[in-house]
Amino acid sequence: MNRTKDRLDFRLDRSIKLRIERAATVTGQSVSSFAVAALVREANSILAESEAITLNAEASRVFLDRLDKDIKPNARLKRAAKRHAELIA
Repeated sequence: MNRTKDRLDFRLDRSIKLRIERAATVTGQSVSSFAVAALVREANSILAESEAITLNAEASRVFLDRLDKDIKPNARLKRAAKRHAELIA
């Protein structure tokens, strides 16, 4: 069985600690499990928001139109592709 080794240590006001303990009890979780679940949920939400790009209708139309265009690679792109192939292969 894997044992967790990493820790987060922080201080908080007593009133906040009591509120967290109360919420953990209501949900039937230990304070640690409740805190970890809440922290992970919030971290996932923040990261999802920061990693997503939201476009309005006009920007979305322009983006899709540009994806549909048949554009031939220029010399600079061809050189970059060749260099990439040499470095990766």
